[in-house]
Amino acid sequence: MIKRKLISSALILALVMTVAGCGNAKNKSNSEQNNSQIAQETTQAAAETAKAEEKTTGETKPSVDYSPYDELIKKAANILKNGYSSQDKVDISPVFFYKQSGYETLGYIKKDLDNDGIDELIFGGTVNEDGTTIIYDIFTIQDGTDVHAVAGWERNTYYLCTDGTIANEGSSGAAYSNWTYFKYSNAKLDMKETVYTDDKVPGQKYYYATDVALKTEKPISEEQAKEIRGKYTYEKLQFTPFVN
Repeated sequence: MIKRKLISSALILALVMTVAGCGNAKNKSNSEQNNSQIAQETTQAAAETAKAEEKTTGETKPSVDYSPYDELIKKAANILKNGYSSQDKVDISPVFFYKQSGYETLGYIKKDLDNDGIDELIFGGTVNEDGTTIIYDIFTIQDGTDVHAVAGWERNTYYLCTDGTIANEGSSGAAYSNWTYFKYSNAKLDMKETVYTDDKVPGQKYYYATDVALKTEKPISEEQAKEIRGKYTYEKLQFTPFVN
């Protein structure tokens, strides 16, 4: 549409110049001045029309009331500062119910994880050793209220990957660990693939699957497990600390 407007402007300008060329020499100076003014006005009008069309067709973020996030942040900060009490009715990770000392700094960040125009609220921690950021909770807004989309804890942690994937690392014992990768959308996690360990078969440690029920399970080597895990790079989030 923009290209069509500019082409139309060029045709109008060419037509004006052609008509001007048919005038006599006496009016040549006045004609050239008029033609220049007409050309300038035509080009300006076309540019304004194109700009208006871009503005009309451009996508805008939906209007969202984020006040439920403010309340969640306030409650989490209060628990960390003053300790948990029965009056603190909030659905968040249990790591907030006891203070972390020297291991990590708990904080929050707002980030649109599924590009739907609504920022998610992420609670997590920054590990002091290398700056790795762990995700414990992900909230979103649906129908004006907060929805607890993802919940983690110390042995069930989440990470945001640079490609938008949500990674999960979990462990239920020395022989049982998992590295699972999800696509986040509309407050849900859809599994893409998982690598996990199991000692059910002597000599076989690593397994791979692409479904939650593990119906697609197949044994893999340690090298294959490392290769799959190596596809995902964890992003270091810039959390705002709950307590300074």
